Amino acid sequence: MAGCARRPVELPRSWDQSAFLAAAHYGVSTQVIRSAMLILRAEGLVEGHQGRGVYVRERGNSP
Repeated sequence: MAGCARRPVELPRSWDQSAFLAAAHYGVSTQVIRSAMLILRAEGLVEGHQGRGVYVRERGNSP
């Protein structure tokens, strides 16, 4: 995923609604979605922007 072009991750609603929708889509619990997002942020693979969403970081951009 680190090599992906910068593109929005579908999180258009509140975090709780988005986690619920993503969990339903992938057939996992909301805790799995939250844990995955925390890991991706900690590894610098995604970045959040208040009111705009979460984006996959471009390759080579350090956190």
